[in-house]
Amino acid sequence: NTNGNDLVFDHDDKADQYYEVHFVHATKNVTRTDKVNRTIHYVHSDGKTAEPDKVQVVNFTENGVQDLVTGNITWTPAKSQTMASVDIPVFEGYTPDIKSVASQTVNFGDKDLDTTVTYSADAQQLDVAFIDDTTGKTLQTVVKKGHSDEQAGYNTKNDINKYLGGHYKLVSDNTNGN
Repeated sequence: NTNGNDLVFDHDDKADQYYEVHFVHATKNVTRTDKVNRTIHYVHSDGKTAEPDKVQVVNFTENGVQDLVTGNITWTPAKSQTMASVDIPVFEGYTPDIKSVASQTVNFGDKDLDTTVTYSADAQQLDVAFIDDTTGKTLQTVVKKGHSDEQAGYNTKNDINKYLGGHYKLVSDNTNGN
């Protein structure tokens, strides 16, 4: 209430002069950013990568007011955001342990998320029939059981040699000796 003027003592000895000077804290607007990642890993049961990771990113910006005297900041919380659901890719011969990754709501400051989809090889059966084309009869059938992309531990070489030694003549072998 001095209006910035020089102060002068008055002539009233019975009353002290009293003046007030008021302040408020200066403030400034501030922002901060954050992001939350969700990484979906696609792996086979042996740990090998089945498909490149899929990464979803949500970005946040929060506004605040900083008190320049105390340094304290009052933040206006950013709104929650939702990451979309993800359908799991299908690979023939393999079964994933989940069908989809559900949508998920995240907030500013949440930790990154990781989900691993594990693909197990499906059970397979391999049949090799040795056929006498002259009689139409099946001489032998070899059955092997295993899983997708797994070695069967068998080739036709020894069995073909057995029949060639018995005066058969090889007409075809669609395994090509593999």
